[in-house]
Amino acid sequence: MERIKGLKRVLEERKLDGIVIVKPLNIFYFTGVLVNGLLVITRDQEVLFVKRPKERPIQSDIKVVYIDSLKEVQQFLNANLGSCGMELDSVPYAFVKRLSDTLQISSLVDITHDIRLIRMFKDATEIEKIERAGEI
Repeated sequence: MERIKGLKRVLEERKLDGIVIVKPLNIFYFTGVLVNGLLVITRDQEVLFVKRPKERPIQSDIKVVYIDSLKEVQQFLNANLGSCGMELDSVPYAFVKRLSDTLQISSLVDITHDIRLIRMFKDATEIEKIERAGEI
């Protein structure tokens, strides 16, 4: 949850209504779960929307909602995502446009650099894994 707190800080500092994480590796970093879906952070909630895999139960500290389409996301959110941060460096424009239209996002802010800054600082577990990989 410490990593999610980093996203919450970005939310406050950048004065955003929400953050949507799309890249599976970033979703994994913030939740510990490798899925195809969306991680949505607002001031009041953190929800992991999972499109795939649906076959296995997911253990997470964050609320997990299984979806079939993006249209289902809005009904689970308690907030308007008017101003929204996303990692726009590698998400296809067509997907960003569809997501913006579906979730009624009025302005997008690129938070790629903010995410990289959060990921730059390693916790004890990450350092241990890096050291172990170096030994191997």
